[in-house]
Amino acid sequence: MLREGIEPYKTHTDEEVEQGRQATFDLFDNAEMLLPDIASLKDALRNNDIDIGFISGSWINGILRRGGNFQYEAKIPEEGGVIWVETTAMLKGDHPSVSDNYLAYMQHGITAKNLMWPTVGGTNVVPHQSSINRLNRRQRAVLRVDDIPDIVSKSRFYTGMPDLDKFLRIWEEAKSRL
Repeated sequence: MLREGIEPYKTHTDEEVEQGRQATFDLFDNAEMLLPDIASLKDALRNNDIDIGFISGSWINGILRRGGNFQYEAKIPEEGGVIWVETTAMLKGDHPSVSDNYLAYMQHGITAKNLMWPTVGGTNVVPHQSSINRLNRRQRAVLRVDDIPDIVSKSRFYTGMPDLDKFLRIWEEAKSRL
């Protein structure tokens, strides 16, 4: 949507929906394949079966970069990127110390570092300064920690789409064309 000059976080006119539909169909009509999961996309990139993947964060390219393939990196388009934030909610219950202990554990610097650099699997930066300070040079390079200010400056926070259902239908229809 940003590439098409459409503001994503508002209710859209019929013309904007149609413009989004056409742009989505054009994208899918040019696609060689639609891959079902992170592992398939990672393998397709590594094996040169595809040239580009539309992905989120470092979940895929982080795995490849971790293996020494620094040519893989996420690019923010000129039109900008979207920052997606996931939150954790604590519910009231009979054992309030469980919530307090879990929250304290999740906010600990070592926990955050372990989330950024798990034993296996994807990598993604956790915005926790003491955990970032625990990274070595190679980990900082794989995670592109020093690029974060530039990435953030080119991006905007996801605030929700009031008519997301219209665009989800377009997405599903476009996928069915492959």
